[in-house]
Amino acid sequence: MLLNNHKYKQFLNSFLPGGALLLSFAHVQNANSSGVGAINYGKTAVGSRYIFGGSNWDPSNRSYGGTDCAGLVLKSWKWPVEIPYKSSLQSSYVVNGKSVPGKLWTGHMLLTSKYNLPWTNSKDYGSASKGDAFTYNNGSQGHTFLYLSDSNGVASTLEAKGRAYGVGYFSRTFAKLKASNYFLQKKKGSLSGNQSDSSIRVGNRERNENSSTSPRENRPTEPRVQKKFHILRRGETLATLAKQYKVPKSHLEKLNKKKVDKGLKVGMILQVS
Repeated sequence: MLLNNHKYKQFLNSFLPGGALLLSFAHVQNANSSGVGAINYGKTAVGSRYIFGGSNWDPSNRSYGGTDCAGLVLKSWKWPVEIPYKSSLQSSYVVNGKSVPGKLWTGHMLLTSKYNLPWTNSKDYGSASKGDAFTYNNGSQGHTFLYLSDSNGVASTLEAKGRAYGVGYFSRTFAKLKASNYFLQKKKGSLSGNQSDSSIRVGNRERNENSSTSPRENRPTEPRVQKKFHILRRGETLATLAKQYKVPKSHLEKLNKKKVDKGLKVGMILQVS
């Protein structure tokens, strides 16, 4: 008989020294269409290179581009919008009139309340479903990957594991995930629901999803002033951002005074307009 009740496993563990199990359990996931869709998208990257900060690949050409762990998970989750395999996640987007960060680092992925991210964090590994993510960040390094299934305390994963491995299928024990303080991240419904909005702004560029149709009737006549943000990457400075976004460096210093005073670090989210 196959048992998969997480609470029942915890009950048995309370009577066994060291938490050892006398019986073998297999977790049967409750995969939803969103999770399956995430895996179907993510597996197109299998065989591609791992590139820190990357988030693009070509299913027919493995030497093209490359992605890191967060790039793989976020694009598979269609965060914040669905984009083609060969396109890279931008630092920020404007979706439904609101500015949202695009490419997140693992530390940001865990700050769901601060950045109003549509997924949850928990340590209830037994509730993992296909397409969920496991994420950790200890302040100096982090990692995230997509969950496929598990059996006998070993999870099957889809991840961009590192330069020596690239993107592929791997396995990890729940015991090691717990020891590394990984959080299970579950999506709240469909993360891509916002892409139905006809106007999605990427940095200073606007993409019209319904370019062949007439403009929306109720679009405001006065342009909105939108805040734009940029996630600082390795090698970037206020001077390079000023050139990229065509604004004075002094303007960026004013917008981000507190962060500039403390010292800029890779992964910081800076306001650029």
